[in-house]
Amino acid sequence: MEKLIYIFIISFSFCETTQFMISFMGLDAAKVSIKIEDGTYDDLNAKIITYRTKTLKAFNKLFPVDNYYKTIVTTDLNEILYFEKKTSQPWLNNDIKTIKHDNKILYSDSSIEIPKNYYNIFSLLELLNQKPINEIIKKEYKLEKEGEKYIANFSRGEDLTVFYLDLQFKEQYSKSLLKGTDIFTWGIFKNGSERKLKIKNGKLVYCEFSLGLVTMKAKILAK
Repeated sequence: MEKLIYIFIISFSFCETTQFMISFMGLDAAKVSIKIEDGTYDDLNAKIITYRTKTLKAFNKLFPVDNYYKTIVTTDLNEILYFEKKTSQPWLNNDIKTIKHDNKILYSDSSIEIPKNYYNIFSLLELLNQKPINEIIKKEYKLEKEGEKYIANFSRGEDLTVFYLDLQFKEQYSKSLLKGTDIFTWGIFKNGSERKLKIKNGKLVYCEFSLGLVTMKAKILAK
């Protein structure tokens, strides 16, 4: 049986870091640091997207969260080469990563594949920083989340800076890797959630995910 191969990044040429403040039910709850790097991976030019989320000290007593997500994709963002997630919150810890086997990207210790030409939520959101919104809202996107498959599309909102993300779960193509996921991933993908986003000067600056009376907001922090 062919060995399962782990492949590591070997160089970087560009790095940009952005921070967002997350509020939950009107209270500042956590900071998200988003690092975007250009580099090489498996002898391919690649883009490395790293998210780190930690609750603020004041909120840490209520619901401590320490989450790390790394996505490595082709430079056009539409093929995932590697994914890693380590999350910690009350009553739940996730620690997953992918491997390359027989030219497929599989979740470690499973047969669940991330197919070619699929985005995850991190590469899809980065697409909003790379392409004009008028081009993005005309398309459908295949989206993968821990074995689950979705069709994603964007629609125009009440003004030129506001739009919405719609996710359609494709149960027949899905096989969930995890029984439970972290609160931020749960909030984005929960059925019935409204996902409102804002773009300013070609960059994503605001996200809002709401389900009934529960609202989670992420607002970019000035550099």
